[in-house]
Amino acid sequence: MENTLTHIFQYIQTILTRAAADKKHPCRLAVIATTDNQGNPNARTLVLRKYNTLLHHLIFYTDIRSPKIIELTNNSTVVWLFYHPKQQIQLKITTQATIDHQSPKTKEIWNTLPYFSRLTYLSTQPPSAETAEATDGLPLDIRNNQTLAANYDDRHFAIVTCEIIQMEYLKLDRSGNKRARFVKKEVDWESTWLIP
Repeated sequence: MENTLTHIFQYIQTILTRAAADKKHPCRLAVIATTDNQGNPNARTLVLRKYNTLLHHLIFYTDIRSPKIIELTNNSTVVWLFYHPKQQIQLKITTQATIDHQSPKTKEIWNTLPYFSRLTYLSTQPPSAETAEATDGLPLDIRNNQTLAANYDDRHFAIVTCEIIQMEYLKLDRSGNKRARFVKKEVDWESTWLIP
């Protein structure tokens, strides 16, 4: 199944497509790494919301007030790391991010989000703000009123679209590990085997 570079490339597309569509897929949650203001890597886990197979875009949602937005504004490179434990496949994907905020696209997606998902973006303080006690930061009137939360606007909601520029595939196997790299060119992909 994964014996040629072409098969591996196609299989990566299958993994990403399924991960974005299936909430139980092991690659639905990914680690992304950005660069903070001091030049240090900053990693966190997030949900892969969509994968565009035609444009090779990975998409996630975030709060526009999140520190990652400042990081992406300063350096738009995002590295995604996926791991499929059953198949023992790791995907390391380098991308360039663009941020979409308060646009027709964000409003359209916002209107499809269920109540509990909208709560993520309704805190009074920005993500990573320090507090005196454990709290989600939601105002009581929103937390206790589903109708109010459902009708709240999308002012903090943002969509980050990450265009893939390079993918690395690693398959762990006792009979021999396999590693490959795919680099996006103008109209095609350049592929090569790598030593694992």
